Amino acid sequence: MLALAAFVPESYGQDKANEAVWHRYSTSAGDLTFAFPNKNVLVDQNDSKTSIYFSEIGLYLSVRAERMKGAKNRFLELSRLPSAEEYKGFKLDDLYGRWRRDTNKVKGTDSVFFELASKSGFYRIAARSRDGRDSDLERFLRSIRVNGSQLTNTQISEEPEEKSVTMIESLPISDKVVEALKRSTPDKLSYTRPSKRDKSTEIENGDDTSDEPPRKYSSDTIILRNPFPRRDESGRTIRLPRVVKFRATFRADGTIGPVELLQSIDKGYDDLAFEALIGIKFIPAEIDGKPVDVVRIIEYSFGRY
Repeated sequence: MLALAAFVPESYGQDKANEAVWHRYSTSAGDLTFAFPNKNVLVDQNDSKTSIYFSEIGLYLSVRAERMKGAKNRFLELSRLPSAEEYKGFKLDDLYGRWRRDTNKVKGTDSVFFELASKSGFYRIAARSRDGRDSDLERFLRSIRVNGSQLTNTQISEEPEEKSVTMIESLPISDKVVEALKRSTPDKLSYTRPSKRDKSTEIENGDDTSDEPPRKYSSDTIILRNPFPRRDESGRTIRLPRVVKFRATFRADGTIGPVELLQSIDKGYDDLAFEALIGIKFIPAEIDGKPVDVVRIIEYSFGRY
């Protein structure tokens, strides 16, 4: 389990030249607020979950808010997963949190992830920059407020924002999201063992080992629904955490395939993971406004914790 410490990540600094007027959003409980560069956002409403996305050249921002009881218990359960080792934990007043930052100087990308739990809900925040958008990433991080306090360890910023604040739960689901949710990957799709990969299709999340420069997306892939694998009903148990890993193409038409199995447990668990993978709903990445195929590495963890 993650040890919770009384600190939060430090922002890398403030770009005084960034004077654009941003728009502030808030959860219905008011315990989490943040600012996006403008109102050109995508919204997904799924029962008690609200997700809001901003994606344009060089900048991807997303906030997912789930109104639920027992959010802190869920946070502690997730902290026992193998992936939790990549995060640093903290406690801020009555809020539990964890975060990680991944910087790839070769590809020029910077990514930050938060998971937060309060008495009002469970929140996931993701931000990624490239192509010179680092100052916008830092500004987004500085804009995040938890119970009125700035989340990052920097002085409260006075950057220009519109006076109005939009409650994310009041926003309608975006038409583009509705269309993406209607698309389904064909049931006949199956996974294969690794083969020589087509170099014309790039791995979007930075795991590509080729020397080719990354393509410049006008909008990154947006994952809308990412189901968990079903429980294994055979009675088998895995004493130590194990991982199934796939390389999957997220196609321009909004479906998934082909899929290669990179790391296996056994056929039973591999099939459970694959079933979850093909249930993913997403909005394709775009270059110059046109959808394109991209490849991503997807992992699923199984075991007793």
